[in-house]
Amino acid sequence: MQTAGIERCESCLRTIPPSIWPALADDLVENYRLFAGLLSLQPAERAASVAALPPRLHQLTPGELARLAMRCGLDCDDSGEKRSWQTRAGSLAPERVARTAVRGIALLLSWPHGISAWVADQLARASGESACRGEFGRRIRRIAWGDSGFSDQRALLGEVFPDLKPPSAHPEPGTGTVYSGRNVNRLIPGFRENAAEIRRLKIVPHEPASDWGKRVKYLYSAPPIDAAAKRMKDARSTSSIGDQLQLPLYAIEQLFEAELLSRQDDPIFSIGLKHPMAVASTFDDFVRRIKASRSRRAQPDTALPIGQESHRIGGGAKPWSDIYEALLAKRIAYWFHGGIGTDRLLVERGALDEFLSVPPRSVATAARDMTTMDAAELLNVIPGSVRALRMAKVLASTKGPRALATPRADVEKLAAKYVSAAEMSRRSRTAAADVNDQLRSLGFSSVHGLWIRSQVLNVLPLR
Repeated sequence: MQTAGIERCESCLRTIPPSIWPALADDLVENYRLFAGLLSLQPAERAASVAALPPRLHQLTPGELARLAMRCGLDCDDSGEKRSWQTRAGSLAPERVARTAVRGIALLLSWPHGISAWVADQLARASGESACRGEFGRRIRRIAWGDSGFSDQRALLGEVFPDLKPPSAHPEPGTGTVYSGRNVNRLIPGFRENAAEIRRLKIVPHEPASDWGKRVKYLYSAPPIDAAAKRMKDARSTSSIGDQLQLPLYAIEQLFEAELLSRQDDPIFSIGLKHPMAVASTFDDFVRRIKASRSRRAQPDTALPIGQESHRIGGGAKPWSDIYEALLAKRIAYWFHGGIGTDRLLVERGALDEFLSVPPRSVATAARDMTTMDAAELLNVIPGSVRALRMAKVLASTKGPRALATPRADVEKLAAKYVSAAEMSRRSRTAAADVNDQLRSLGFSSVHGLWIRSQVLNVLPLR
């Protein structure tokens, strides 16, 4: 550990080695010591630093004062360097951190005259007063409202600059008639990327707004934005639902088609989504129903996870919506072992045999590509086998949002023609290695580790 000029450890007060950085300039030491005192672990040092500031600032905590000092130091800087919203203070060079803190403390020590004099001086020296006034107005608003959790900080700036109007950076639904694109993006993340398409499709009424000769910006009608923001709060992504239930995306699509879940369709925030979102409250109700319908009788020793038992089903997408409807109707007894995912929801052996030849529900809006995990679930193989099939050019690969994906049509065609040893082993209640040995001994040949379904499916008995 090395000191940054404080000379002792804040926890144990031991003297620590000198810093490798150059010593602070003499004109910085006093104010930096005052700033460091606000962050001290010693109550007496924090109190001393607070007491050195004007009485109006004593209502703020030492931590709030340190934050205000850094904000003032970052924003009230005419050096031309990047300011706080472009470069976080934690990534600044040590010397600039020190100068920023010292500049902020100087403004606090002279509060409120120092900061008002600084703004007045900047305006007096500016060649274009209108643009300059807007620029420094934004800086002061950044200090006042940039840290939204500090209402006292906003009140302080409001006293110094009574004509300063708050920005609409954190709009509340229903508080206005129009929103800027930036504010819409705060209410509906992702709006900015799709704003041009939304305007083209005329999904939201909008009108152009000039901004000092810069590129044209737009104002958007508030009511549809407010309604979309409200719906978005009651939305749940299919990926998070899949993670909780441990189901592939195609299974969630089936749950939508079976109306076990409801889509949260809104043209404003759905336009840029790769997959639909669910109404969160309907998913919560689905989870509640699943938990309420579990069997009350004793769990048999032979019970096993439904995900493992589902490996008996092959040839295409598994009819998960039919399976869950049977669970909810209590046609299939099930138990939980610490969760509701398919590796924690237990069923008896053979509980899913009625679905061995049941085709899955058709899905009108099925995703065209499958992730490696989803393809592995449909083929009843491990993810490494899907990657090997891609490398062997048996399956094509496409670029997904986060990793390589596979066209869904290719996976379904492969599943219809071939069967994995894992699926055969679950059907015959034996080891996959034994399945491979038995099939080879009978003269069958595998293709990239898979077997021709029509040839081998009925060779081993269903148990």
